[in-house]
Parts: sequence; structure tokens; C-alpha cells
Amino acid sequence: MFCSHYAGASLYRGIMKNTLLLLNRDYVYAIIFQTLGLFSLFSIGINQTYAATKAIVLQAGVKQAHQHTDKQTLPPKFSQNELTSKLEHIVSRVKQHNRSNVGVAIWSLDLQTIIYQHQSHQFFQPASVQKILTALVTQETLGKDFRYTTSLLGSKPLVDDNHLTVKNGIYDGDLLVQFSGDPSLTSKDLYQLLLPIQQAGIQKILGNIYVETTIPSDAYPPGWVWDDLGICYGAPSTGFAIDKNCIKGRVSAKQYGQPAIYNQSSGPLESWLKQTSQYNEEQLSQSFSNLLKLDTDVHFEKSSKRHAKHCRLSLHTNDNNHYKLSGCYPNRLSLPLSFAIQQPDKLALNYIDSILSLMGVSYQNITIPHTSMRNSKSLIHTLHRHDSVEIKKLLDELLLDSDNLIADSLLKTATNTSMVSSDSESRFNHASDFLKTSLSQLDLQDELMHVEDGSGLSRYNLLSPNYVLAVLKYIQQQTDLSNIISQMPVSGVSGTLRYKATMQRPPLKGMVQAKTGSMLGVSNLAGKVTTQHNGELLFVIFENGLSPHFQNNTTEAMDLPTIMLELLVTSPKLTD
Repeated sequence: MFCSHYAGASLYRGIMKNTLLLLNRDYVYAIIFQTLGLFSLFSIGINQTYAATKAIVLQAGVKQAHQHTDKQTLPPKFSQNELTSKLEHIVSRVKQHNRSNVGVAIWSLDLQTIIYQHQSHQFFQPASVQKILTALVTQETLGKDFRYTTSLLGSKPLVDDNHLTVKNGIYDGDLLVQFSGDPSLTSKDLYQLLLPIQQAGIQKILGNIYVETTIPSDAYPPGWVWDDLGICYGAPSTGFAIDKNCIKGRVSAKQYGQPAIYNQSSGPLESWLKQTSQYNEEQLSQSFSNLLKLDTDVHFEKSSKRHAKHCRLSLHTNDNNHYKLSGCYPNRLSLPLSFAIQQPDKLALNYIDSILSLMGVSYQNITIPHTSMRNSKSLIHTLHRHDSVEIKKLLDELLLDSDNLIADSLLKTATNTSMVSSDSESRFNHASDFLKTSLSQLDLQDELMHVEDGSGLSRYNLLSPNYVLAVLKYIQQQTDLSNIISQMPVSGVSGTLRYKATMQRPPLKGMVQAKTGSMLGVSNLAGKVTTQHNGELLFVIFENGLSPHFQNNTTEAMDLPTIMLELLVTSPKLTD
């Protein structure tokens, strides 16, 4: 939305020149000016006029205003040159107002041609738009039927000829808990994987318990911002994942200025076990208190708006998932927190220890071996296994909710399947090379593009609008890949576009299927839009260098995707 003085001047010029009005919120108000004969209000000041007119629009309803605009201002036909001129005008004004850098590429599926482009060969940070590339490559590599498998293996079976082999509650052998990098694995799934140990009557394990992953990997790629790493959307992808490698809790105090106290929230397993009534709450609380250690030096302050910005929290991380939270937080006495686990392997060990302790099972030793045990000749008995949902459901969450852990885990898994040696570590540099190579094999080449991860969280990623458009065109042409676009968020309906205010009303509600990409200074959107008169369009809209002021105060920024897409959706039939 424009600042009020800017909007008023623009509206006045638009009405006096009788030009095609661009269909954003501020231009809708211009129609009301004209209809109600409110030109005289300019004499009492733009700000009052803007506020009064906006109130009238809200009372009349945005839908009717759009309908009036369509009937009164849009010509029956529209040349491509006219559309280009209007889009160029929008981009120019947005760049000037937001002081940002913009790249756009739009393709008509009906005309099979580019209908608009602006700096489409330039490179931009794609943010989560990168996930479109990841979804394409991982589905092509792993196949639609792919599932992750987490296994419990043993050197001796628990059952032989339908008879339990365990005697006197002792299992005289080794166990292997083998993770597979499944980003959807929950603590409840892990409990049920280990449940046969309890069901077999085992009270003591004499051998070793080995814990490993089939996808060994480094935790972070180059270019991730360090202060994202303690937050759950920046949780590491290492091959070990339980509850998205995220622990939740709350700090609270009774009064301002008093030291705040941290309480860890119940995870999926603890909540489920409470419902089963197998264990009392004190047992559960003690069992899972070792998952994360947090030292707090936090207090809450009653602050004015001016001073509140100086009251901040600071998070420091140490080994063994040990954190320190210090500082202050303004104008509240309770704050929910989510911590990204820095060492997922230690979390796995602690969860297994806690679960076995609850089950009343003791053991000699639990360890992560230096060399893989998966090819061990002794650990040949599969005692239990957990299979994840199929890849389509994982892609649903990846695209709809923009899940970073799923994106990077899938890419590493696809990379691992292509590596010559299965014992090699699937590092992020291998994954980024594999992503580029796989795309090249699909004739989607750009030697100068740069990718570091599958999620788009790396600040080093660089893609052009033209390249992302080429990827969308490829997906659109392949019947077996049609699910990728159909799984993207729908404007005003689902995923990251569900609650975007400008997408919740006509003409955009339900008309856009697209992947969002947002980071500090970045606001991107890429996908497909259904128009009223020109069929379906594939589009890529990149905006980088956007001031945090505008991202935090959206009413002051010009929303580039909304303004462009409203014009595209409502434009008359294009002529040559």
C-alpha cells in the first residue's frame, strides 16, 4: 500500500488522464472518488480524503469495487504492448517506492510466449523458491513410491519359530538403531520402533546398542546466517531427525523485572504417553528433561515503544545441546520458544536412553560407531522397522509449509543414492553439485547459477527469473510432474498463501498457485496464475534488497506480486 500523500497524487493523475487503472487497493479507491463526486475533497487535504474514501470502500466491499472497475475502465481488448507498458509502470514505481531490485518473467501457456520480462537474466537470492528445483530433482531421482525406513536390527532374533528367544529377561546380543534421514520421524515413531524390546520381556541388554544413520552428513551448508541456527526453521539436516530437530518451551515470570523461569513443553511422545496413562507425569517429565539443557538469565520489562527495541534476547549454544538464553523482552510476562537442536545425534542417543529407561530396560553401552555397522555380518536380524509416508506427502509439506528440513533431507537422500560409495559422507557440496548436474541432464542448464542447499536458506544461492521460469515450464510439460505445481500454496486457501491478506479476496483468491520465498530483504513468488481472459500464465517475481522497514510494515510497502497479479488476472483478452 502507498503512503497516503503518494497515493492521493497518483489517484488524481489516474482519474484526470482516464487511463487504465491498476487493480490494487489504492486504485480501487479512485473509482469511488469518481463515482461519488468527491473531487472537492482534495481541497481539504489528501490525507483526510484518503482515509474517508478508504472507509467508503470498506463499507461498500472490495468485490463490488473490483466489479465496477472492470465494467467502467477496462477496454474490451488489450494489446500486448499495452500490457507491457502497464507492467513496466508497476515495476518502475515499486522499485522507486520500495528502493528494491526486481526481476520478472511471465509466460503465457495459451500463446506459448513470454508476455513480459524485466531483468529476467539477472541473478537474485531465490530464498524458498529454490524448493521448486529441489522438489523436481528429488521426485525424479527417488520416484513417487519412495519412503524412508528407520530400522531396529539385532545380532539375535527376538522370536524364533513363533517362540520368544529371550530368557530371564536378558538379550545377549547387540542392537542397531538405524536412522535414514527421515525428516518426518517423530519421537512417538521411535518409541514404537523400540517397543518390541519391551514386548519380548527384555530387561537387560548385555551387548552394545549402536546408533547410526544411512545418510551421514555435515549439518549446515555455506551461506546460512549464524543467528538463524538456533531457530527451528534453521534446524540442521544430518541424517538424524526426531520431531524436526526442534524442542519447544516457554519462559515466564510473575512480575516485570523478576528472573524468568524456563519450562520445556511436552513433545509428541510425552503428550501421547500421557494419554495412554502408562506412566505418571513426574516419570515422563524426568525422563525427557535431558533432551535440551537451557540456562536462563532473562527478565521481562515494561517498556515504551521507543525503548522496547533495545530490550532483546540473545541465544548462545554449546556442546551437547546446551544453550544459554539471556537478555530481556518487553511488555509481556510469558514467551513461547522453539530451539533448533544443534547436535541431532546427541538428541537421538538421549531419546533412546529415555525410552529404554521408561520401559525398564538397562544396557551396558550406547554409542555412535566411527565406521558403519550396516554391513555387519552379525546384525542381520530385522527386529522392527518404521516406514515414512510416501514422497508425495513429504513434498506437500515441503511446498505448502516451506519446510527447510524436508527440503535438505530429501536432496541429501537423492544425492546419496547417486554416490558411487555408500560409505561416503553426503556433504552439502555434494548435494549442490548433484542438484545442478541433475537439472543439466533435464536440459535445464545455467552454468553461472549458484546453489548451496535444497531449502534456499543459504544467502549464497543465486538464480535468475528466466531459469526458474524454465524449470516451471519443464514441470508443466511433464504429466508425471504435474503434482509439483498442484501441491504449491493456493492464494487465500492453503499453505504460505492462506493468510496473506491481499490473496484472501477477489480477484486473486483461489487464482494463484505459487511458491513463496521470503527472507530478510527478500520477497519472491513463482508459480501459475489463472486469468479471467488469458488462460494460465507461469510467472516468476523476484524482489531483493527490500528494506526490513517495509517487510515489518506491510501497509507502507508496495506489494509487487499482488499489484502485478491483479492486473494479469483481470486484464482483457490480449491481442497481437
